Amino acid sequence: MNNWAYRPAWTQLALRKDLVGLEIGVAKATNAHFILSNLDIKKLYLIDPYFDQSDEFDNSGERPYAEGTKHPDAEEIARRILKNFEYKVKWLISTTEEIINKIPDESLDFCYIDGDHKYEAVKLDIKLCLLKVKVGGVLGGHDFCDDHKSVVKAVLESFNRNQLFCGNRDWWIIKK
Repeated sequence: MNNWAYRPAWTQLALRKDLVGLEIGVAKATNAHFILSNLDIKKLYLIDPYFDQSDEFDNSGERPYAEGTKHPDAEEIARRILKNFEYKVKWLISTTEEIINKIPDESLDFCYIDGDHKYEAVKLDIKLCLLKVKVGGVLGGHDFCDDHKSVVKAVLESFNRNQLFCGNRDWWIIKK
């Protein structure tokens, strides 16, 4: 699959140089590998607690994580896939709330949220990430779709619709 179409937010970053970014919810590193292979990345922070929650459901009956993303060997698989990029990657094995203070405020060119899909978690990730993204940077995420109503609700409550871009299950804004 062409990830430029699958992750349309990346087109906002394609011509920028020396990007510093963050991905929340790394899983097996498919998206992180695409980022590192196709964008001019100086440093990529990767946040994932790597504990198995794939069988949990939130109060609405939705899975907080996409099925299959919390494979027991996901961290090992991710590290193997990103082995050639280790000099650009900073692993932060924890939840966003516990670890994001390791990243300086207004230091990120982009942040991509695809971790815990529970409403409260998405709202918190957005709030915390807004502090870390520079003006003109991209804040976005995945699963903006009917399958994850909690994500849709959190995103729509966090941003004015006129600043929100959506495409192929992704959402993003340009921070002003």
